[in-house]
Amino acid sequence: MTRDEKLSAVYRLFTWANQLDKTGEDPKIEDIQKIFAPIAPMTLNGQPICHDHATHLEHSRDLKKLMSRWKFNIPFERAIVEGDQVVGYYTVDYSDHQGRKGRMLDMCIFTVTDGKISGILENVIFEGQQIKIESFD
Repeated sequence: MTRDEKLSAVYRLFTWANQLDKTGEDPKIEDIQKIFAPIAPMTLNGQPICHDHATHLEHSRDLKKLMSRWKFNIPFERAIVEGDQVVGYYTVDYSDHQGRKGRMLDMCIFTVTDGKISGILENVIFEGQQIKIESFD
């Protein structure tokens, strides 16, 4: 895969998430299957969060419960593609259900295999209203 194909595989996740915000639709397993490999472990701030399609679906549903509005800011502010990994620094602007605003500052290493995300190692810092992201693994 080319650099742009790997980056596009990662951006597909954020484009989909932003679309959910616009439409208000619930996340669907079919969408998760298009974005993630069947086994795709995710670690957030040192905590295992997800590892397969079912847990990535549950994670996306959890985020929707925590935030009333969100915008994953793409393209990334910084992106490096090396081997099968995409390293990105990006921000996410959001509001909780009480209208309080926050921003996630996110540094993430995505592993991309055959056009799908097969691993995520993520570190997040919050500005403003912090949300509590639960572990599902």
